[in-house]
Amino acid sequence: MLGYNLLSDNPSQSSIYFHYLAPAIPFVFLSAILGAERVQRNWERAFQWLGVAPDLKSQIPDLRPEPGASAKSAGSGQSAVPTPQPPIQNPKSKIQNHAAALYLFIFAALALRLDCPLTKRISFPYHEVYALERRPHEPEFLEAAKLIPPDASLATTMPFAPHLSHRRNLRLIWPVKNWGIPDVDFALLDLSDFRWSQFPTGEGAKRFLLHQVAEAITNRDFGVRYLKNEVVLLQRGLRRTPESDRLWPYLLKEWHGTEAGR
Repeated sequence: MLGYNLLSDNPSQSSIYFHYLAPAIPFVFLSAILGAERVQRNWERAFQWLGVAPDLKSQIPDLRPEPGASAKSAGSGQSAVPTPQPPIQNPKSKIQNHAAALYLFIFAALALRLDCPLTKRISFPYHEVYALERRPHEPEFLEAAKLIPPDASLATTMPFAPHLSHRRNLRLIWPVKNWGIPDVDFALLDLSDFRWSQFPTGEGAKRFLLHQVAEAITNRDFGVRYLKNEVVLLQRGLRRTPESDRLWPYLLKEWHGTEAGR
């Protein structure tokens, strides 16, 4: 299974950013442990090119008996047991240890700087990964979600769906599969959030969502229940509202904007 995922040309399978490769994590840790043990066993050679090869003699305890210990033990009839002495300190060993630690710190910092999913958005084709990035319109989402009855059927987009997964009747609006607004009671969309839409720029996803909203209002008996900062809540069977009058100019403006950018 691990080999199948690693050899796949689908980024969702071959990239560690996704859960499909999670079974490889124990082997990654095992490899790190075995690799660290090997480096420790051969670290003089590993760091030799840095000029910080450790003096292993400085790490060996001095087991020589104390002066006069043999004579005392002979007089008392006891066998002479070497008394461990503190290791012989080599001034260079401390410098070598610090250099090795600095070496590891520098390369760990470089690795985090080049690829740190906790601090940056992953670019296409890994654009589905957003790590700790928060929703851009969180207050508006919370306001709109409160307007939806618990037993009502709901369709929403990928950015909102995980936060509504507790609902029994939840459907997905997804440009990738051309899944438009289904036959539901409510539809909740953010017309500026195109995460997980699998479009390199988002313009294609935006045209899709704009068309779905216009079609729902014009031909499918939906009305605008909530509209604020591009967060739209549609309700089936709702008559014309002030929000509907404000939405149409926005739809036309944004549609022409996406067409001009094509």
